[in-house]
Amino acid sequence: MDAHRTRFGDICLPALSLEDLEGTYAELLDRVQRADSTSTLSPAIESWNELRQSLETRATIVRARFSQDTRDEERRSELEAVNAMAPRITELDVRLKHALLDSPHRPGLEARLGRTVFDLWEVEVAAFEPAIADDLKRESALTTRYTELTGSAKFPFRGAELTLPALLKYSRDSDRATRREAETARWGWFERNADELDSLFDELVTVRTRMANTLGETTYTPLGYRLRRRTDYGPDEVAAFRAAVREEAVPFATELRAQQARALGLGRLMLWDERVYEPGDSPAPQGGREWMIARAGEMFDAMGPAFGELYASMVARDMLDLESRPGKGPGGFMTWLHTYRTPFVFANFNGTHHDVRVFTHEMGHAFQRHSSRDLFPIDYVRCTSETAEIHSMALEFLTWPEMERFFGERAGDFRRTHLRETVLMLPYLAAIDHFQHLVYANPAASAVDRNEMWLEMERLYQPERDAGDLRHPARGGLWQSQLHVYQYPFYYIDYALASTCALQLWARSRGDHAGAMESYVALCEKGGTLPFRAVLGTVGLESPFAEGCLARVLKGARDYLA
Repeated sequence: MDAHRTRFGDICLPALSLEDLEGTYAELLDRVQRADSTSTLSPAIESWNELRQSLETRATIVRARFSQDTRDEERRSELEAVNAMAPRITELDVRLKHALLDSPHRPGLEARLGRTVFDLWEVEVAAFEPAIADDLKRESALTTRYTELTGSAKFPFRGAELTLPALLKYSRDSDRATRREAETARWGWFERNADELDSLFDELVTVRTRMANTLGETTYTPLGYRLRRRTDYGPDEVAAFRAAVREEAVPFATELRAQQARALGLGRLMLWDERVYEPGDSPAPQGGREWMIARAGEMFDAMGPAFGELYASMVARDMLDLESRPGKGPGGFMTWLHTYRTPFVFANFNGTHHDVRVFTHEMGHAFQRHSSRDLFPIDYVRCTSETAEIHSMALEFLTWPEMERFFGERAGDFRRTHLRETVLMLPYLAAIDHFQHLVYANPAASAVDRNEMWLEMERLYQPERDAGDLRHPARGGLWQSQLHVYQYPFYYIDYALASTCALQLWARSRGDHAGAMESYVALCEKGGTLPFRAVLGTVGLESPFAEGCLARVLKGARDYLA
């Protein structure tokens, strides 16, 4: 069967022998160490690259299939096997990276491969020692349990049991009582499961702190930054960016919330009102899943062959899993299958405008991976996450001219809602990041202490929020619904950094859409060949860390929403 035409459901995963794998890595390490020139070293790197592509594809498929049905015991067992083997594979990769970093032929390799990959390998090597292998396995088990717990959650609502995506549809209802009832059901589940969620996070913080201590760090934060593969900025720059969010985005968001309350005729906006911006029904796609897939095909065809052909291939190969269903993991993601040279997109449609946002977002990731699929080595095909999120968030905005296909006469309402939500998310994104810095600076904090930390973050970043009598968020438990806190420490600020860049491309597109698209495609084609701040300069984007950048970016949003 042609791997480049295989459908997702037809992919078969052969058994993987750790013993055979160790033998292959030993042979590769020997070839690297015995190489007497760059030219003799290069074939070994190419073989290693092919091996990494195969292993990453296999692990990616197993994780995606578990997310498709978290209740399936066979899929869970496969995921547990992958997670158990992952630390050993990391150890074997780190040995090769050490050898390449220390190679006498490194100058020649840098000339061929570029400096960036060596910088990435250096932070990755510094983030691992065999002594933390057991803790890595435990961390994987804990994050898997979070996915399993939230994916299997059932929310009693008006005589039915709904999944979270299905329930959230009612959180956007035009009827305020319905919204409140939906949010009561949502947070009631989190309150009933708070003890387990706290216990999971307690152990995650303990395990992560212990790994950091083993690697010579006082707290987890430096290790967390290395695991995010950050090479050209650190906690100080992120703290300065959060300060800019407090200074520029928080007042703007507070104004938007006040406008929202007036538009809805409310004396005070409550937590259950936050997802509705105008009286009446919110803008929503005018059809179901199959209709959405067809409209998306028209949209991508109109955007050009590179988009249209990729999308058509994904549809033909069943590389889209979009509908929400019981047992399906939460959220949305894109993952790249190196062996099959295709992206796979996972989402949880619920019939709201959010479906279009999530879909275009994940297709932005898909287009980037497709655009940089031939870069060498594999480290350049993927980007660090703050760069990757520019590709996704920018495509959300660059598809604006096509939104009539989904929303008809309500396309303008969707655009305003989308822009409002982007601005309103900035304080929340910064709050989650600040919260995590506090948590890992105080690993012995109790569950009550952490909730107090979160309430302090809301006072700093979302002072207008009022949870009323929704006990769990009122007590500071809202953060437990954010899977990134459990699964991807320090990731969430990347969305804020990327939003600052995506809004620059949006502003550019309003005057020169074709030029903005050229910049976008160029950014995608560069993949991970340059670190975050360097790659921005190649397409004329200002760094979010530059003084005054966020204020300049938000001015365009203010003008549009005025």
